[in-house]
Amino acid sequence: FSRGIQVAENLAFEQLMPPLIDRIQILAYQQSGYCFGFHGAALERSSNGTLEHLLIPGASGAGKSTLTATLAASGYQVYSDEIIAINKDRQLTRLRLPIALKAGSWPAIARLFPTIDSQTEWRRIDGRRLKYLWPDDSFDHNDNNTPNDRASASVRRIVIPSFKSGARPALRPLSTIETIQLMTRGGYQLGVELSAKRVEELIGFCESAKAYQMSYSHSPEALDHLSQLDEQ
Repeated sequence: FSRGIQVAENLAFEQLMPPLIDRIQILAYQQSGYCFGFHGAALERSSNGTLEHLLIPGASGAGKSTLTATLAASGYQVYSDEIIAINKDRQLTRLRLPIALKAGSWPAIARLFPTIDSQTEWRRIDGRRLKYLWPDDSFDHNDNNTPNDRASASVRRIVIPSFKSGARPALRPLSTIETIQLMTRGGYQLGVELSAKRVEELIGFCESAKAYQMSYSHSPEALDHLSQLDEQ
């Protein structure tokens, strides 16, 4: 039960963790004073002394969580893995919860985070197998930034991943309308109506960042794409 509403029943032990983590994510962002909530990951890094945020929205299976873990190993700080929560001041909310990784990504992630091999295997009700990469010093880096530093951090890029085995690497700039279409298609979190006023605010938010759709078949290709963006 969550807030008096039954959210799951008759779960086997191996099915317990996924709905529990999902519900904690939802409760966390709903209590954050958010303005928008999208399915996706949010990361932060320091570039030339300036804090920058990178958003990775996307539908389930697009490669979002694997890319998030790969970037965490490259020095990014993970703000959230499943939900991008943005408040009325266009600031991100940090949701300090684990990265959920599907079975297909475990071998690649184990090279970056060997502890994934020893993590418990869980299953969603639909049969998908998951392991969790839990926040610790391996990717949840010590944060010496003040609240004012975070407030001044900008969302410089929105990168919408499209992972597919054998896909030809490509990086395509997106218009504001395309960005909104792909972000909402990945999942818009209920609780705040996407009214005309909110849409206007969302357009302004998307116009303030550069957005791209990224196709790739291996994580190194994704890192190469992001490196190219850094050089622009």
